[in-house]
Amino acid sequence: MREKRNAYEILGTNKIAVDRKRAFDKKEEGDKTKDEIQQQNEIKKDSFIREKKDEKIKKLSIKIEIIKKKIMMPGSDTEKKKLRVDLVDLERKIELVENAYRKISDKEHRDKYNAYLEMLDKMGETEYGNLSGIAENQQRSKSRTAYEILGISQEKCDDTRRTTERIDRDLLEARDGLIEIAKARYEENLKAKRKKAFAAQQKLDLQIGIIKEAYEKIATRRKRERYNAELKEKERQEQKEIEQKQFERIYNKRNIYDPTSIVTLEHQDVTEDNEGTNLLGVTMVKENGQKIFLQQVGKIKYGDSFGLQGEVGEYEITRVVGSRVKTDKVYITGLDMSELSIDENTGKLKDEAYYQFIANEMLSEGSTEQCLKYNNGYLGEIIYDENNGKYFRFLDGREDLSAVMKYYEEKNKGQGSLGENEGESYEQ
Repeated sequence: MREKRNAYEILGTNKIAVDRKRAFDKKEEGDKTKDEIQQQNEIKKDSFIREKKDEKIKKLSIKIEIIKKKIMMPGSDTEKKKLRVDLVDLERKIELVENAYRKISDKEHRDKYNAYLEMLDKMGETEYGNLSGIAENQQRSKSRTAYEILGISQEKCDDTRRTTERIDRDLLEARDGLIEIAKARYEENLKAKRKKAFAAQQKLDLQIGIIKEAYEKIATRRKRERYNAELKEKERQEQKEIEQKQFERIYNKRNIYDPTSIVTLEHQDVTEDNEGTNLLGVTMVKENGQKIFLQQVGKIKYGDSFGLQGEVGEYEITRVVGSRVKTDKVYITGLDMSELSIDENTGKLKDEAYYQFIANEMLSEGSTEQCLKYNNGYLGEIIYDENNGKYFRFLDGREDLSAVMKYYEEKNKGQGSLGENEGESYEQ
C-alpha cells in the first residue's frame, strides 16, 4: 500500500512544529552564545521527535498485545485469520514508524531529509511518488483487481440475475468511459500547462494501457471465470504468506541460540524409565481424529555457564501426514509421559487438560513443522500457569534451546552448516 505521508506526519507531527521547538525562552537566551542555543535547540527537537516515536509505538504495541491475547482465546479459524492479518498490519506500521524516525532522528538526518522534501516540493511530487507519476500508477494498478480498476464490483459481474451480454456491455462501457476521462484530463493539463507534454503523454499512455489490460482480463464470461479463480489462488497464497510470517515470529528462536552458554553436553539413548520399565510409548488421539505415537528415545544433558545442570527429552513422533507415515525427532523440556496414560482406578486420563495440550498444541502439525525448520526440532518447555489453570509452551529458554542446537552442531560437523539442518525426520 502506498504511503502518502512524510516522516514527520507518520510520527504525528509536522516540520513546522519541530522547527519551533526551543530549549530556552527569550530571557534565558540572553547569556547564551549562538552556538549554545542552536545546539540545545537541536537536542530539544531530537527529544520531541523521540517522544513522538515512542508514543506511536506504545499505542501500536498495546493493540498488538490485545490481538495476541484474542488469538490465544477460543474462536473460529476465520476470526483468528482476520486477527493475524490485523497483527501483521500493526507490525508493519511499527516498522513504518521506526523507519520514519530514523530519517529525522537528529540534526544531520533532518537536514538531509528536509533538503530532499524541498526538492520534491519544487517538482510538485510527494515523497513516495515518481516524478512522472508512472511508478505510482504501476504500483497502484498491481495492488488493484481488474474490477476495481474499471470501477465495477465483482459481485455485480457475478450476479446470475443479469445476462452475460449485459455484463459484457457494462464492462465495455466502463473501459471506454475511463479512457475518455483520461484523455480529457490530458488535454486539460496541457492547456493549463500543469505538466510538460512528454510527461503528460507518458502518463496518458500508461493509464490507457492499465485500463485496457484490466478490461481484457474480464471482458467475457469465460475470462471472468478464469480471472476469478486466479484471484482466489492469489488470496490463498497471500494468506499463506501471512500465516507463514506469523509462524516464523512465534517459533523461530535462532536469535537466542548461544553456544557459549553450554559448557558441557551429553546425549544419552533412553530405552527404560527410572524404574527400569521399557519405554513403550503412547498413542494419542488429536481433536481432529489424527493418531500420533509418542515415544521417548533419548535425552540431552548439559551444564550451562552458571554451573547449573539441565536436561531436554528426545522423542520420536509418528503419525500419518497426507498418505504417508511420517516420523520426526523432537525435543521437549518437562514432558511427563506418565501423565498421558489412563488411570487404572478410574479408567480415565490422569490429566485430561495435560493430554489435550500435548496432543493438540505441543505436537500440532504446524508447530512441529516450524520448530523442525528453525530450532532443530526443539518444541519448547511445558509450563503450567496456576493463575488461569492452563498449560502453555515456553520457547524462550535459551539454555535448553542452545543445548539442542549445539548438539546438532556437534553431530553434524563436516556435514553442512547448522543453519540448514532442520532436525531429523523420515517417511515410511
